Amino acid sequence: MKGKNIRVFTYLMVCMLVWCVVFVPKGAVAEKEPIKIGVIYVMSGAHAMYGLNAVAATEIAIDEINKAGGVLGRKLSYIARDDKMNPEVGLREAKDLVLNQKVSLLSGVLSSGVALAMSAYAKESKVIFFNSMAHTPKLTNEEGHRYFFRWCTNSTTQHHSGAKACAKYWGDKKVVTVAPDYEYGKSFHEIWWKHYPRYVPGAVNAGEIWIPLGTKDMTPYITKLMGLNPQLVACALFGGDQIAFAKQAEPFGTYKKFHFYGASDGDTYTLHPIKRGEPGTEGAIACSRFPYWMEITPKSAAFTKKFQEKTGRVPVFDALCHYISIHAFKDAAEKAGSLDTEKIIDALEGGIFDTALGKIEMRACDHQFQTPLWIGIMGYTPDFPYIHTTQFEKFENPYANYDTCKEAMELRKKQ
Repeated sequence: MKGKNIRVFTYLMVCMLVWCVVFVPKGAVAEKEPIKIGVIYVMSGAHAMYGLNAVAATEIAIDEINKAGGVLGRKLSYIARDDKMNPEVGLREAKDLVLNQKVSLLSGVLSSGVALAMSAYAKESKVIFFNSMAHTPKLTNEEGHRYFFRWCTNSTTQHHSGAKACAKYWGDKKVVTVAPDYEYGKSFHEIWWKHYPRYVPGAVNAGEIWIPLGTKDMTPYITKLMGLNPQLVACALFGGDQIAFAKQAEPFGTYKKFHFYGASDGDTYTLHPIKRGEPGTEGAIACSRFPYWMEITPKSAAFTKKFQEKTGRVPVFDALCHYISIHAFKDAAEKAGSLDTEKIIDALEGGIFDTALGKIEMRACDHQFQTPLWIGIMGYTPDFPYIHTTQFEKFENPYANYDTCKEAMELRKKQ
């Protein structure tokens, strides 16, 4: 009798198991595995602000998406890694995220050198790589490929726009460039001298000053600059390097003696520590990729609010690009109806995405998001305690200053 009861009990348990497998929704038995995103950024040193901002924006985007039901019924999650602004470190972390952590998407980075290394690996491994801040044109021109997408502006539109604005407003002929001594700085120098002489015939290169990343004492470089005595200083420093340069250069009279173009000065994460009355770049021409105080769209105002509540910091362009890219991944996957890499790429190409900066196209030919950019004059207004870009009306919106598809493809063919 006892054995019979055991058989009956076993039979009932088997029936219950079969019923669960057949009739109970899968989510009720075990939640689906989340879709993993690998976030690689500089998280330490003088430029750590970029990585911290990117992670905060990632969390905001993922929280919004998950609360709305996720991506094709699955939640998103992320794993963040520090590339230390080193291509070897960035490549190592990318390989680990793809091979061991099984991420579906690589995203980041700040350094163009790191981005080039990661892009080559993404092409080899056929994993989508979303770039949200590295600016070298090579990423979408010579080294561009199917698996790489850039969501920020690039060096071409940034420095072409800056050259055009300086020519229109000042027209100086004697120019000295100041740039970080790595890929981004080199691309800045090349683009500046490709375009500036077109607008100012007879412009001359009066000197080049190359500054290593993370330099604390800018005095030797500023002294050299003062000795060269240019009419215009075109500067591509950013982050902690530009803060150090601006604070140390002002006592030399740099910003009163010369006209000054600060390629990244208009982005609030660069110079917002400089308060009214402190040494700064007042009167300089600068680019701004996200002048959030203008409340460009309702979505930009919403992102600004969430970012400030989460971090206590001003909202910044790199964080916004990261935020935009994660929402675009969701939109593309849902348009494709699949998480298949190739189908997502097809959905991204030529797509129009409704973002905090407005409706923007991901250009199919080179995977360069047609992100807008503003040019203004550095100064103060009553509503802000820190220096920022003002007077945007003085210059045309340089939205169209990207390389054309034809130019990008010609460069790619030469590789």
